[in-house]
Amino acid sequence: MSTAAASKSASVAIIAVCQVAAMALWFSASAIVPALVAEFGLSGFAQAALTSGVQAGFVIGCLASAYLGLPDRFDPRRLFAVSALVAAGANALLLVVDPRSIATPLLRLVTGATLQCQIAWQRQSPQAQAPNPQKAPPRNGIARRA
Repeated sequence: MSTAAASKSASVAIIAVCQVAAMALWFSASAIVPALVAEFGLSGFAQAALTSGVQAGFVIGCLASAYLGLPDRFDPRRLFAVSALVAAGANALLLVVDPRSIATPLLRLVTGATLQCQIAWQRQSPQAQAPNPQKAPPRNGIARRA
C-alpha cells in the first residue's frame, strides 16, 4: 500500500471514529432516562424535554447555520471540531446539573444545535463525502465526453 493510500485510509478511519463519537451525544440522554426516572423521579414532561431537546436544538442550529452561513464562513474542519467540543461540554455539564432543573433541557438544546454543525461539515468537507465517480478525473489523462 502506498503512503498516500495509507494516509487516506487513516484519515477516513479517523473521520469515521470522530463522527460516531460526536453523534453518540445525540442518543446519550435516551440511554440514561430510565435511571434518571428511578433516581430523581422525573416527570413525563421532563423525560420528553430531555430527549426531544436535541431535536429542537438541531432545528434551531439548522436555521442559525443557514442564516449565518457558518459552513461557508469557517473552515469545515474547525467548525466540526469546535461544535463537537461544545456539544461534549454541554453533555458533560449534565453530570453536575440537577436533572429536574431547566438547565438540563437547555443543555440538550445546545447539544442539538452543535450537532447540526457536524452535519454541515459533512456536506461541505470533501474528506467526508463519498467519492462521485462522475466527477472523478479520467485515469488515462485523456478528457472524455459524457
